[in-house]
Amino acid sequence: MHAPVHANAFRTPHSPQPAPEAAGESASASPRSPAPVIALDLAEQDQRTILPEGRDAIMIPLSAGTLSAFPGIAPTAAGLGTVLFVPAGTCISAGFEAGFENGSGACLLLLLDPQLRALVGEALGPCAAQMPDTAFLMHGAHPVRALVPLVRRFGAAIAEPGAAFALRALAELLLHEIALGHSAARSDARRTGRPARGLRLQPHHLAAIDRYIERNIENVLRIDDLAAQVGLSRYHFLRCFKRATGSSPLQYVLARRAEHARELLARSEESIAAVAYAAGFSSQSHLNAMFKRHFGVTPGAFVRVHRRPAGTPEPVPALP
Repeated sequence: MHAPVHANAFRTPHSPQPAPEAAGESASASPRSPAPVIALDLAEQDQRTILPEGRDAIMIPLSAGTLSAFPGIAPTAAGLGTVLFVPAGTCISAGFEAGFENGSGACLLLLLDPQLRALVGEALGPCAAQMPDTAFLMHGAHPVRALVPLVRRFGAAIAEPGAAFALRALAELLLHEIALGHSAARSDARRTGRPARGLRLQPHHLAAIDRYIERNIENVLRIDDLAAQVGLSRYHFLRCFKRATGSSPLQYVLARRAEHARELLARSEESIAAVAYAAGFSSQSHLNAMFKRHFGVTPGAFVRVHRRPAGTPEPVPALP
């Protein structure tokens, strides 16, 4: 699994969130009520962490980037309209461009009590919809985008009367959408092993493409070969891929090459030129251009700050 080089703990860049116990006094209406929902505005652009035990999470990107979760989701392009559900204890990794609202954050994170997942699953029982047991990624969830301002509003004012209840209701609505999307994906997977024409690529299709790119990162990657991983013609693959990721296959592959080069630069003693060829770039100058575009610095500047001796493990901090 690709992971961003920086290992920063998720944190809120603005006012601190109240402790769960304090918010729970107003949010817990009965013994069955789950712990309060906590909304975090993620400011860091490159982050990797393990969710604490007892907390599911919903991640909603506010800008273009890459999301992954272990186990379950290989590194996948994400953006507005993408929603990632991750159960407690899952290792999540995220790399984003600058936030889309005055740099206010790259991603929105909702921390939930797994009991809330169980309650939503019970409510959806008659609909035969099931909550996912592992990480689940949805693309093109456009209705969710309208909820982002409300989530941020009530998350920032969690101490105000009614805010905790409103935030919980929004979390339940998001979980309903996730459950319905998960059930639809399961139904499609049972019906056919590949996405039908006109349908969106599902997470397992994107994961197959990611695995193929990772195995062949040093080689020339043709669109026809990528399309063959999900059993589509070149024409339909281009349409489905653009709809699912928001980028062309070429842009996506270049982003993956740049990410792979970033890892090699931080973890090895190879020269920048050698890393460029190992990541599949045609030259060091090509790597320089793509690296600067994706990460805002040149490979040389990155190496001077971030390179660690070979074999040094990367720390993985836990959420507070």
